[in-house]
Amino acid sequence: MSCLLKRCVIRFGLAVLTFAVLSLTLKRYLPDPLDIVEIPIFPKIDRGPKPYTLHLVHVIKGEASLARSTTLLKSVFNYRGRLRSKTSECHIRRIPSPHLCAKQRVIERIAIHLHLIVEQRLLSAAYSYVSQWRVAHFNWTLYELDPYLPRVNWIPNHHNSGVAALSKMLIPDVLPTNVTEAIVLDTDILLNADILELWKLFDNFDQNQIFGMAWEFDPVNVKHNEVPIPKNGANSGVVLMHLSRMREAKWSKLFEWAVLKVLLIYGALPIGEQSALKILIQKRPELYYRIPCEWNLQLWSEAAQISCPVIWTDRLPEEAICPEYESPKHGNLSHPGRPNLVHNNLPVKPESGGNTPSFFRTSLDTSKPQTVDELRSRFLEVYWSFKSVPQNCFE
Repeated sequence: MSCLLKRCVIRFGLAVLTFAVLSLTLKRYLPDPLDIVEIPIFPKIDRGPKPYTLHLVHVIKGEASLARSTTLLKSVFNYRGRLRSKTSECHIRRIPSPHLCAKQRVIERIAIHLHLIVEQRLLSAAYSYVSQWRVAHFNWTLYELDPYLPRVNWIPNHHNSGVAALSKMLIPDVLPTNVTEAIVLDTDILLNADILELWKLFDNFDQNQIFGMAWEFDPVNVKHNEVPIPKNGANSGVVLMHLSRMREAKWSKLFEWAVLKVLLIYGALPIGEQSALKILIQKRPELYYRIPCEWNLQLWSEAAQISCPVIWTDRLPEEAICPEYESPKHGNLSHPGRPNLVHNNLPVKPESGGNTPSFFRTSLDTSKPQTVDELRSRFLEVYWSFKSVPQNCFE
């Protein structure tokens, strides 16, 4: 080894050692901002007079994501009772549950406002997609993503979701201040219940909570009694954001501090924005509301069958949710529940490798919960069924 190379190796080693010593010193002697920041006690949520507006947000990066958002919206509108036409092209295949809920419901009248945060090159395509909807009480707004990307592009990130997922954490700054609450959904999702029932979970927030997510399904550590969250953290595919509270709590600073803390430990975000959210929830658990697993049934892990045992049958729009026998319980395989929202958080999406099923099942074995492979197949069936229905079938 040459003298020059030896000197370079020594200098690099000294730099690494200096960084390690500095990190330990900072961790030991400087207060953690996440520990000392003061969060106000918020007033009780007042839903206001009906009908009100439900705000739904998607971050769109890539043509496939834009196409998936349209299919997701079809599932939203279906369970809002907006599939009006009875023609064959507007037919959606269904597998009904053998245990219909005795309680039926009247679909409450609300407006839905879709906020699409889209990369600049897709703004024209996004406009073309959303302007085709002719659904009553539906409005939309487009936002350009690109001006916000410098705020997250610098963050080393090992997760394949990239900057699009990180950009979701900027939503309190992107949306106008008169939007006080929003449901943020990834586009690889299908509804199996009225999205209004998910929105109503905001009413369960106490006076400290500012955001809600379901636990991440963990294939290794499937314990369900860990507080505030399990080892794998929470899943950000479905986020209830109380935007006015998040702004008042200086959310952008909270998240930035959590990111810096993860970078100090790992040098990069191992699982994207969820790495920072895990740190934030561990440090400030009072800010976090846990969404039930049936509102984010995740298909990436074999743990789904234990973490949230379900049988995916289809609801009618007017069919109520019966929590007494439809809410899945961790590890209770003898009494599976029913999913309200299914999240296909696999690297391969329907358009990029999930081919149209060669046949569609008309019944399911309801004696036991479905395996994750069965749920993945079911997702493809339901996804392509919704995708094949034209937008003009929804009114």
